[in-house]
Amino acid sequence: MDEDVDAIEISSLATDHVLVPKLMDEIQAQKMDDVVIVGGIVPDPDVRLLEDAGVDAVFHPGIKRDDIVSTITAKISEIRVSA
Repeated sequence: MDEDVDAIEISSLATDHVLVPKLMDEIQAQKMDDVVIVGGIVPDPDVRLLEDAGVDAVFHPGIKRDDIVSTITAKISEIRVSA
């Protein structure tokens, strides 16, 4: 919050991603409008859980770096335009 970042990226190697909805509650309670990205090992059924919690994108292992950068850049641009 103090750093005024545009994006928060969370890495999940096991079941860490199940904690993300609680984090999203706190982000929303603080009225932060940052882009939230989760990357790593997230089972397909849990992607919907994260999206429903407000996560902007979920990246699985093997995704191309260019795809990650373009998605994050587009999401940040969307927030800046709507602000």
